[in-house]
Amino acid sequence: MIAGLLSVTSSPVFAQFESHESSADHKEASIEGTWLVTVDRINQGVKFTAFQSFTAGGVALATGSIDRTPPPAISPIYGSWARARNRIDVTIYFFVFDLNGKALFLIKNNETFRLPDANHLIGSGIAFMCDLQGEHCVNVGSPIQITGKRVAAEGVPE
Repeated sequence: MIAGLLSVTSSPVFAQFESHESSADHKEASIEGTWLVTVDRINQGVKFTAFQSFTAGGVALATGSIDRTPPPAISPIYGSWARARNRIDVTIYFFVFDLNGKALFLIKNNETFRLPDANHLIGSGIAFMCDLQGEHCVNVGSPIQITGKRVAAEGVPE
């Protein structure tokens, strides 16, 4: 486990996009919508797929392909997002349950995203374990990298 926080501003995942972000003609893409993402728990060697959604007004929602297995299961994932300069800051929470369905603690993920274009995002984050009130959080030293693409509404062909 890593003792310190992952520095999202110096993360290598962002370096390749920095020149695009500083372009004078760069138009900020909206994060609103649903994204199909790959989450890489760097130090644990675990990668999984998830959906992460962002609504107008700053609500963040997510669910992942490993949320229920192996036990213990987790709750739905809820949080908030806000634009901060040339990035999007996100905080999400979810409960972790024991095998009898009793909530044990909360996991809090702080994430930061950049949109290199309107249909792709990259991000990094760090996890904390908190009490059931979302307080007294302790860094669990599990940095994550996130890459994803926007889910486009396709409809049914006529």
